[in-house]
Amino acid sequence: MKMISSSIVAIRQPGVPDSNKYLLYYDSGWDCWFFPNRHSTPNIQDDERDLGNYLNVEFKIPMRDCDLAMRGTEESTKYSTEHDEERHYLYRIYSGDVQTLPEHWELDGEFEVGGHRCKWMTIAEMLADERIHDVNYDVVTAVRDNL
Repeated sequence: MKMISSSIVAIRQPGVPDSNKYLLYYDSGWDCWFFPNRHSTPNIQDDERDLGNYLNVEFKIPMRDCDLAMRGTEESTKYSTEHDEERHYLYRIYSGDVQTLPEHWELDGEFEVGGHRCKWMTIAEMLADERIHDVNYDVVTAVRDNL
């Protein structure tokens, strides 16, 4: 079975004290909303650096404005509808603390940044969404349990 290592970043709304909403982007291949994520780099320090670069390029978050902290790891085996096979996933869960709202981001509704359709959702909203629940329940609960 193929092992996939992914780093997942949970970014709360910047500038909103005690916000319980997280940044998600829409992935058309999966037809689902996801936390920002990328394949993990084996070394944790390299992974954090690569995640910072990824967030800067893909979501226009200035590197100096985002503090990443690894919160835990989780493993999951599930069927990949996009790849039509069962896969074993190893997730690294990170929190991402963005100090100020980046240009082109919105706090309400959908917005586009870096070619990504984005929006904010609570964990409860994610778990109540049928498609997110079907495709990504393991990741949403891993984020919930590790933050």
